[in-house]
Amino acid sequence: MGKPTKRSDRDKGWYKRPLDRRVDTRSPRTRILIVTEGERTEPNYFNAISERLPRGTVEIAIEGCGFNTIGLVKEAARLRDLREPLRQFDEVWVVYDKDDFPPEHFNDASQLSDRLGLKAAWSNEAFELWYVLHFQDLKSGLPRDDYSKMLKKHLGEPYVKNAVDMFLKLEGLGSLEDACRRGKHLAELSKNETPAHSNPCTMVFKLVERLLEFQEVDRTCPPPK
Repeated sequence: MGKPTKRSDRDKGWYKRPLDRRVDTRSPRTRILIVTEGERTEPNYFNAISERLPRGTVEIAIEGCGFNTIGLVKEAARLRDLREPLRQFDEVWVVYDKDDFPPEHFNDASQLSDRLGLKAAWSNEAFELWYVLHFQDLKSGLPRDDYSKMLKKHLGEPYVKNAVDMFLKLEGLGSLEDACRRGKHLAELSKNETPAHSNPCTMVFKLVERLLEFQEVDRTCPPPK
């Protein structure tokens, strides 16, 4: 048995693990790692959701890596395997876009995720499709720049890609429930297609719904009518 870590060493950089950003003295029932292609846009969004969840039931680690498609999937598996045995992640999600990458890369990333036991929340063509679904249905694929134009119209201001308050804006002006409903509908329409040929389509609703399962239920009685 190795020597226990000295108390004086526990605040040093080499002792702290990079993924342990949310410290709780209780043992969470579920540990989730979210690895995203974007280094700010997606992490900002999912951090906003995670801040609303009770720490006693879930621990969420979010890593914006800057990798894409297959490289991102491999990095997610690597980060998962870094975890010490007693604190392994129960779920690992990868969040990435189609962008301009070859169709085979996009499809291969989805297949590799399945083989490695990861969950893929991909979007074709861009993560911003998920934002647009808060406001409207979308039946045909669009160039990436068109998403920004549509969001400007709905938000009443220019869309800022890395905005830290995007979740709050979408929640206040749009409907998360409608976004999930529309996302499911697009997924159903594309169920017989490969990810690269599913446009428009986003699987982000699966991750969002999974996270929201950990919300504390309001058990108070509704006010009288």
